[in-house]
Amino acid sequence: MNTADTAYGANPRRFQMPLCERTVTTELSNDYTLPDYQPEIRRILRVGTSIIPPAKYIGGSNAEFNGNIDYNLLYVGADGALYSAPLSAEYAFSAPLELSSEFDLNEGVIVLCDSMDENVTVRVSAPRKLSIKCRLVSRVRAYGMMLAEERCVGECNPMSIERFMGECQVNKTLATLGDVIECSDEVTLSDEDLRVTSASADAIISELTPEEGYLNCRGEATLKMIVCRDNDPSAAEVITKKLPFSEQLEFDDLTPDATCRGTAHVSDISVSVEDGRILCNLSIIPELVAHIQTPMSYTRDLYSTEKHCEAAYREYILPRVSCVSGANFSQSERISLSDTTIKQGSRIVDVWCKPFPEKAELERGKCCISGQCRYTFLLENEGDFSTAELMIPLRYEFDGSEYPPESFMADMGVMSCRARIDGGNVGIDTELSVCADIYGSERITALSEVRFGENVARCDGDIVICFPSPDDTAWSVSKRYFVPVSKISGVSSPDDALSGYVVINK
Repeated sequence: MNTADTAYGANPRRFQMPLCERTVTTELSNDYTLPDYQPEIRRILRVGTSIIPPAKYIGGSNAEFNGNIDYNLLYVGADGALYSAPLSAEYAFSAPLELSSEFDLNEGVIVLCDSMDENVTVRVSAPRKLSIKCRLVSRVRAYGMMLAEERCVGECNPMSIERFMGECQVNKTLATLGDVIECSDEVTLSDEDLRVTSASADAIISELTPEEGYLNCRGEATLKMIVCRDNDPSAAEVITKKLPFSEQLEFDDLTPDATCRGTAHVSDISVSVEDGRILCNLSIIPELVAHIQTPMSYTRDLYSTEKHCEAAYREYILPRVSCVSGANFSQSERISLSDTTIKQGSRIVDVWCKPFPEKAELERGKCCISGQCRYTFLLENEGDFSTAELMIPLRYEFDGSEYPPESFMADMGVMSCRARIDGGNVGIDTELSVCADIYGSERITALSEVRFGENVARCDGDIVICFPSPDDTAWSVSKRYFVPVSKISGVSSPDDALSGYVVINK
């Protein structure tokens, strides 16, 4: 019997391991000219963003991404009234993969990407001309199937092999983009003179139930519309509409025991006023991630009772994931007006919240996601519109992170956001939804190669060890004396510690 692929030798293991984990920053810069039917720009108030999930490709040694970012421009026109304009830009970037011959790129490659706009700036060069610069920060994580072989070199009787097996859990990550979900509803207007100035929407997935090959998805979109009257543009107000959705989405290889998280991206908003009603239509793209834990056996050690052998080992860092999905939490703040740039006498027309989760860490036995929320206030004061921004710390704690967090991917959606001026203070109440993967790791050491050499010299009779070392186990002693573990009296497992004298019945 010889070399690498004997029945006692080759023991290939296939499991999913990270190919890439990095943060990529992409600078975007685009010039725009508003059409002639769009009112001229006097002052930019806000640029809202919606990042559509990118298409992903594996090319050579890189993961390639390209997609679209939608801008919603809110501005004051030459007549002093509010207007908005939808704009869009393309983005593309790549992330290198840490490849080796052990990975099979033809099967099971999974690429995750979580992008957010870190900074958006606007410059107006003419009444209808502007440029937008945006810094896009993307967390990228990729997985591939690793083939880890255990090689045995040399001749050896298979019946003489003693193998010390270990058990561990390996994680399998799945990801998919679901089909577009269409949501429609209408709002009855009390005043037919109202027009919709601006519309924005956030969507969250609140419930995910896995089945064999399917994922049941339930969520809600919140549509906010700023409406005003042409004869009194300063009397702007906000109308909010909730649009629930529920879909069963195909998800290849999904099993009922999977843990799942999902993010809902609003890809299109359409509102129109007809016959005293606002007709509302949203297109939502669900982005779904699932994690399945499966047991794996591996060889911790191996030796022959007949041959001297030399063994080599390898350490594997196995990914561990704690998944948070559909969790809601509230933040309430009361801030003095003097600590903001809001002028006395202003009225808050609307407020937008943009959460920026920045880090995950273990604190007092709980996992904590922290960062900042950027609040943008639309203000009206004596017919004049303006905006003010405020940064407030963000914090969410939860139980259940078995492993210390080393990295994370998170999406936070805004379920509701309200602000009011009360005397000399600003009160803000926000309800947020979070879905996140918190990544940790576990290390295992597995046999990678064993080389069989000369025959072992045999002796007759039992062996008695009077004083085993403190760190001796049944395995270490049996390996030292080239005998099966079963020959050591009084032990039931290779891991058993030894104390007192030990008898090896040969």
